[in-house]
Amino acid sequence: MQILLTAYTDKAKELIQELAGLGDFWETDFTDVVRGNIDDLEWFIEELEERDPQCLSRLMPIRMSFHMLPNETDEIFKQKARQLVNEIGQGESFCIIINRRGLKGAFSATEIANEVGRYICTLLEEKYGARPSVDLEDPDKALVFETVCKWCGVASISKEMRRQHSFIRLP
Repeated sequence: MQILLTAYTDKAKELIQELAGLGDFWETDFTDVVRGNIDDLEWFIEELEERDPQCLSRLMPIRMSFHMLPNETDEIFKQKARQLVNEIGQGESFCIIINRRGLKGAFSATEIANEVGRYICTLLEEKYGARPSVDLEDPDKALVFETVCKWCGVASISKEMRRQHSFIRLP
């Protein structure tokens, strides 16, 4: 499983040292952003809680990843969000977050998030027969797109996950 970690300022190298033996981790081209591969998310989280890494700011468990071209962002983001739409239950609030790193000026994260959000609203309304609730502050489910240049990881984060684990937070 892929994960994306954010270290506190100028602590990426130290974070990788703190995570020794828990998986394969490497720095990206962006300050304080670390990518990694782990075998088991539950085990990894248990180990993190036991170790209490001081350099870890945030963790995103990546459900799927892809390489994108800036001119096709809206369609591919919709396609990937559609694959996770069933995780949003009837009556649950949701939000779409795009945390863009790189590709400056290639696309507007806010515009794409709004477009994908409208698309998901339509799908959920068709599925449940009622317009879903969008909550940008404290949603029941958040679909988070984390871009690092042309790589994009997609996470599905529940309110429960955020409450159980302080290092799983929305950007």
